[in-house]
This record gives sequence, C-alpha cells and structure tokens, in this order.
Amino acid sequence: MGDLLASCPPAALLIWWTGQYNSVLVGLVELGPPYLASATETIWEQHEMKWLTCILVMALLSSVLVGRGMGVPPNSPAPPPASGYPAETIPVGPAAQLQSPPAAESPGTAANVVVPELIRLLADPRGEVRAWAADSLGKLGPDAKAAVPALSGLARDGQPAIRQAAADALARMGPAAEKAAPALAALVRDPTWAVRHAAAAALIEIGPAAKAVVSQMTPLLADSCWDVRRLAAGVLGGIGVPAQAAIPALSKLLADEEPVVRVAAAAALTTVCPKQDTAMPLVEKLLRDAHPGVRALIAELLGRLGPAAKQSIPALTETLGDCNYRVRIAAARALGQMGPAASGASPAVAALLHDGVADVRIEALAAIVEIKGM
Repeated sequence: MGDLLASCPPAALLIWWTGQYNSVLVGLVELGPPYLASATETIWEQHEMKWLTCILVMALLSSVLVGRGMGVPPNSPAPPPASGYPAETIPVGPAAQLQSPPAAESPGTAANVVVPELIRLLADPRGEVRAWAADSLGKLGPDAKAAVPALSGLARDGQPAIRQAAADALARMGPAAEKAAPALAALVRDPTWAVRHAAAAALIEIGPAAKAVVSQMTPLLADSCWDVRRLAAGVLGGIGVPAQAAIPALSKLLADEEPVVRVAAAAALTTVCPKQDTAMPLVEKLLRDAHPGVRALIAELLGRLGPAAKQSIPALTETLGDCNYRVRIAAARALGQMGPAASGASPAVAALLHDGVADVRIEALAAIVEIKGM
C-alpha cells in the first residue's frame, strides 16, 4: 500500500478514501514525514475537504510516534534487532567493522514536520478538530514547544473542552511551556471544574519556571471558592521557593474553614519555605486539627518528607495517642519513614503493639523495623 500511494500525486489520495480507512492510514504512515507534509500542504490549499487534512496529519503524527518507538502500524513486521540490521543480514567477522547501522531520524526533526500542521488545525472552526490537534501536540511533549503560543490562545476558547485540552497539552510539555503560564493562571478561576484542575496541573508541571504567575496566584488564596483557594495553594507549592512571597498568605490558609484547603496550604509551605525549620512549626500545628482527616493527612505529609522533617518528631510522637486509629496509623508510618532519626520515639511506637486495632499494631511493628534500620 505504501509503495502504491507513493506513486500517486497528493490529490489522487482522495480516490483511495472510500471504505479503505485502515489500509490508507497504514500506507500513509509507511511513507514517512516528508511525503506526508507535502501531501497535507497540497490538500489544504487545493481542496475544500479539510477533513482529509486531519487524516493526513494523523498519519504524519503516527509516523513520528512510530519513529520514536511509541507506536507500530498495524500488520507491520517485527522490529529489527538492537544493532539496526535485520537478523538475517547482521554482518559478522571483519566485514562487521566496515559497516555501521543506518542512522535513525531524529525525533526532533520529525516533530518539526508535524507540529506546523497541528498548529494550523488549532484554528479550525470545528471544536473536535481543535481538541484533537491540542491532544496530538501534547503527545509530542517538549518537542512541540513551538505550539505554546497557539495553545495559550486556546485558553480563551469558548468551549470548556477545548480549554481543558489546551491545558492538558501544555502540562505534557512541562517547563518548555513556561510562556503559557499567565494564560494558565487565568484558567485557575475558570467556571468549569475540569478546566481549573487541568490548568493548575499544567502550572505544577511547569514548576519553578512558572514563577512569573506568583503575583496572580497569591490573591486567589483569598478567593470565595474553596476549590480555587486549594488549587492556588497547589500551584504555589509546585513553583516552590520562588513563590516564598506567598508564605504569609499560605500561613493564613492553615485556618481555612475547608479541611482540604488547610492541607493544601500545609503541603505548599513545605516546598515554598526556603528552610524546613520555618515550615515545620506551621505545619505540625495541624496535627491537632479538629478534623481527623486533616490530622492523618498532615502526618502522611510529614512522613513523605522523611528525615528532613525530623523537627516534627515530638509532635508526631504525641499524635500516636490520637483517639482516631487512622491518625495513629499515619503517625506511626511517618515516624518509620524518618528511620533512625526517630529512634527517640521507639518506646511510644512500641506501645502501639498493644493497640486494640490490628492495623495499628501491624503499622507499629513495621515502623519499629524501619527506625531500627533492620
């Protein structure tokens, strides 16, 4: 199929379309990026059937992904051995020293071919095409960073699904999507729940490179919507130390009326504060929170920090006597994660071996093993 299609001018591909989707797509993938780019350009300029452009770009994207080892066309032969030669033609003896495996096409070079076509489809009047193009760009990751401005523009799209698709694509690009941070920050207050969360996730993936939006995020910590406050705290935590100007506002959130917001603020403080000595006294206060879920989550948070949170060992030791068994479990596990640094808490942890709840006894035993380094 690939050889036959290669002999046809791009416009003749229209003849092959009826009832032959799978075979045509496989054949197009076999042709590779150069031919596909030329065909896409010709079809776009000379025909009103824009849907065919989508098919060509789909094949072009598939060709790029196949070249990366991320996908294999249907009915394709098994891949060659690691040497780059088919098994029956691997050179042996002196001849092997005179030959070298064929050079593979650089993924970046292939992406340079497909990305412009996908960027063009981001302006398509049909929402499903724009969403598909955004998703395809996201799959290319940082190699599609040229699309960041166009994806940022989709943050103002009238359809929530498109805004979400754009945010998801930018998230996959990570720090390479730094210039999209202001547009994503505006979406954190989007009226659609899924869009807000996708935008916040993208900013967290961008990380410290998104420091320019700290001034946009800090006021959102006082937003009337609890979900926006929680997301803003999460974004600031993802930015880390460059967001330390938000420490006073985050500290106020530790007394927020919503339990999840209090936990989000505490988690953010552990990464935003330049030194853990500053964050620990603020965070460990929530080990005495009125909500048992908050107490358990804060204990888990401290445990994930490991020995870096050793300043909180006395507070965690006290939490071993909590009235809620889930909180006792979380506190014992946290102390175990701190290892030998929590050796002073061993007697209190050992006391839990006589707890009335079996799960608490099991967790206490595991913590003792970790503390003793056994």
